[in-house]
Amino acid sequence: MIRTAALLPALLLMLPVLMTGCSNAEGMDSEAMEAWETLKVDFDAGMENVEDMEQYTEVINTFNPRYEALAEEYWGTEAGFDARMWLMQMGTMDMEDAEREAATSEGLDALFTEYRRSEHLSKLAMYYDDLPTERQDWLREGSPHASVRAATIYSLARFADGQLSYGGDEVDRDDMMAQRRSNLELLVSDYHDTPLRDSTYGVKAELMLSAHDPSVLAIGKKAPEILGTDVDGNEMKLSDYLGKVLVIDFWGDW
Repeated sequence: MIRTAALLPALLLMLPVLMTGCSNAEGMDSEAMEAWETLKVDFDAGMENVEDMEQYTEVINTFNPRYEALAEEYWGTEAGFDARMWLMQMGTMDMEDAEREAATSEGLDALFTEYRRSEHLSKLAMYYDDLPTERQDWLREGSPHASVRAATIYSLARFADGQLSYGGDEVDRDDMMAQRRSNLELLVSDYHDTPLRDSTYGVKAELMLSAHDPSVLAIGKKAPEILGTDVDGNEMKLSDYLGKVLVIDFWGDW
């Protein structure tokens, strides 16, 4: 059970990621889409004034039955998929470990049964980097959709990043680094043009492969070159602003 209010900011940051699954109505009937959007608006309103974990848990528990009902009524649509994902991610926050594991396992069984050959499984692959091996292998190699296979490979690379940063002494760092590089190189070679949000898997993988060594990012060091595009789509680089005051906002969608 979650007992620390310190987790609240991180949980709130996750909400936009968890709630964006149905932004595209393609493949979803209009009734399911309308039901999802209505529930999303109501949930956002309920979370608006949340200030501590007790209030957070209360809102989650209030909306659990509504997401369960939506998942059942529109099972087989993208709305049903996303409602089940919400229940697995958000709806289990207040459960004890064993109860949460059971609920997650039940949800995974349902999703793999109904949506096994659906492109929606790319969302599952992106969120769960610790799926059972047989399911992870199927997503990576058996799915008919490049987006699902690429999402699984990308998720494995990000999992390796987490293990290298926080896994402790028990992690075989050489093996983990080799797995990470292998997966990223596979994204570059086989999934370079497969879309990933506002970019592609290949571009993201190339950036992860060429990340700066921490030693060059220390305080007092000259900032390494940064290449990118501005809000108007024009190419730019950090050195263009040499001698000027520049604020750079780095952000993530975790």
